Amino acid sequence: MRNILLAVVACTFLFASSAMAAKYGEVDFGVIAKDSEPALAISKAMQQTFGAENKKLKEDKVAFDAKVKEFRVQSQALSEDAKKAKVEELSKEEMGLAQRQQQFVQRARAAEQSALRDMSALMLEATREFGKKNGYDMIVAKAQGAVLYMKNPVDVTKQVMVVVNRLYRAKLEKAKAAQKKANKAKK
Repeated sequence: MRNILLAVVACTFLFASSAMAAKYGEVDFGVIAKDSEPALAISKAMQQTFGAENKKLKEDKVAFDAKVKEFRVQSQALSEDAKKAKVEELSKEEMGLAQRQQQFVQRARAAEQSALRDMSALMLEATREFGKKNGYDMIVAKAQGAVLYMKNPVDVTKQVMVVVNRLYRAKLEKAKAAQKKANKAKK
C-alpha cells in the first residue's frame, strides 16, 4: 500500500512538473486565411476567373430591372395582347438571367471550396511544422479550437504565416519546374 501511495505521489509530481514545462500556442487561422501570400493569390485568381462574369451579370440585372421599370410605365398604353407578350418575354429573360446567376454561383463556390481545402491543408501543415521545430506541446486554433482556456498561450499566428508563405512559395516553384519540364518534353 505504501509503495502504491509513493507511486501515485511520484506520478503526480512528474505530471505537474511536465505540465509546468509545457509550451502552448494559439494561431488565428482567420488572419492567415486573409493576409498570407496564398490567400492573396487565391483572391486574385478568383477575381481573374470570375470577376468579369460577375460584373456582366450585375450589368445584365441592372438592364433587366430597367426594362421592367420601363414596361410598368408603358404598360398602360399597351393592348392586353401586347402586355401579355411583353410579360412572357420579360419572364423568359428573368428565368434565363436567374439560371446564369445560379450557374455562376455554383462554379464560384466550387472553386472557392477547393481553394479553401487547399489553404486549410497548407495552414495545418505549416502549424505542425512550426510546432515541431519550436518545441510546442500544443497549438490550438484561436477561433475554432475546442480548448476554452489555456494559461498564458503564445500567439504564433505571425510565425505560422511565415511558414505558410514559405511552403506556398516552395509548392509554386515545384509546380513551375514541373511545367517547364512538361514544356520541354513537348518540344
